[in-house]
Amino acid sequence: MKAGWQEKSLAEILLKTETVNPNLRPEADFEYIDVSSVSNQTFQIEETQNLKGKDAPSRARKLVKTNDILFATIRPTLQRIAIVPSKLNNQVCSTGYFVLRPNQSIHYKYLYYYLFADGFMEQMEALQKGASYSAVTDNELKSQSISFPIIPEQQRIVAILDQAFKGNAKARANAQQNLQNTRALFESHLQSVFTLRGEGWGKKTLADLSKSKSAVVSGPFGSNLKVSDYKNEGVPILRLQNIGKGYFIDKSIKFITEEKAQELSYHSFESGDIALAKLGIPIGKTCIIPAHFKSGIITADIVRIRPDKNVANYKFLE
Repeated sequence: MKAGWQEKSLAEILLKTETVNPNLRPEADFEYIDVSSVSNQTFQIEETQNLKGKDAPSRARKLVKTNDILFATIRPTLQRIAIVPSKLNNQVCSTGYFVLRPNQSIHYKYLYYYLFADGFMEQMEALQKGASYSAVTDNELKSQSISFPIIPEQQRIVAILDQAFKGNAKARANAQQNLQNTRALFESHLQSVFTLRGEGWGKKTLADLSKSKSAVVSGPFGSNLKVSDYKNEGVPILRLQNIGKGYFIDKSIKFITEEKAQELSYHSFESGDIALAKLGIPIGKTCIIPAHFKSGIITADIVRIRPDKNVANYKFLE
């Protein structure tokens, strides 16, 4: 570690935050920040719900203040992380967030950027548990360490990252607009192809496209394949983060042992199969598994589709 730097657990550098019960003030209005309020594209609180105390959901329990940092503990690797703006001071967020309020030794933006670091996210991925709604606990989050210099150096680092973040945001906005235009054109063609069907079109279920009973297979129940089963080598597994919108994402590949793969062989995939995301954002992302990813096991978030090749064109079906 560099001279003058310290390393502490998050628990050691965070101030205590408050909980509230809006139901105790039934007619009072408040802004509610639920887990879907934070965008993992802009990393901002995009929208809130204006509610009366009597209508508050049971998860509306955490009071937030200006410059608090919200970190969604449900599916933490989706990076729903945001800084609370001044207009939402003393409002309420969901218990699906951990609220980080650093003490005077940490610049709030330094801590904010630190949460995006690869090393921190890898820890979150290793710690998250649960099949349908993988999550980490507040205590697991507080136990993570953070290294930091003195405040003036933190401010210098934050200024550099602010500039980089602004540049990325502008590039992302331009790319997003181009993508939206392309997607609109694609969707228009897609709808005309699949809704204005001509003569000779048929209608079948996915199961009808194969003689095999295992043409459509979901991943194993969560308790049958856990993060603790992951290895650095062995049989590859296909996870939600490997499925893009029509493309395969070849990174962060995890593995399991040959023995575990044999146990879960019903949930296997082969190159050329179609993978569909049954969870995540958005639900329904698909990709064709590429030739170099020859075989392995799908996880609980995924459906593997394998119709007879003489019945269905895989790219058309995808």
